[in-house]
Amino acid sequence: MSTLAQVDLIEQLGTENLVHFRFGPDEMIGKTGGRTQLAPNQSIPFTLQMQHAYFFDRSTGLRVR
Repeated sequence: MSTLAQVDLIEQLGTENLVHFRFGPDEMIGKTGGRTQLAPNQSIPFTLQMQHAYFFDRSTGLRVR
């Protein structure tokens, strides 16, 4: 099931993009192919695939999962 997320920033890295977005009160970063067309403030469908997810402690920066 997907929901909408709000794009904040796109880091274009050549063959891939890092997309910074908000999902409710949470901030996340996702990876897309380099040819994916996105823009700041765009609403995009978002589906979290837990097998590819990593979580970090905001205060320490250490990976939690």
